[in-house]
Amino acid sequence: MSEFIGIEELAEILGCSRKTIQNRISAGDVPKYYKPGRRVLFDKSEVDRWIRKHQVNSVSNLRDC
Repeated sequence: MSEFIGIEELAEILGCSRKTIQNRISAGDVPKYYKPGRRVLFDKSEVDRWIRKHQVNSVSNLRDC
């Protein structure tokens, strides 16, 4: 069974604030999420895939941020 995490846990994993996650949700710049009622839940395995997808492989890529 999948493990789900909330906004607070995602913010902790990414090292940013809850507000940043909320802004990224509005911008569509987060992994797929579920919204049962008022809660926003992320599938932990989707988060892990999303993080790996955004991996930076070289210093030149860092300058593009």
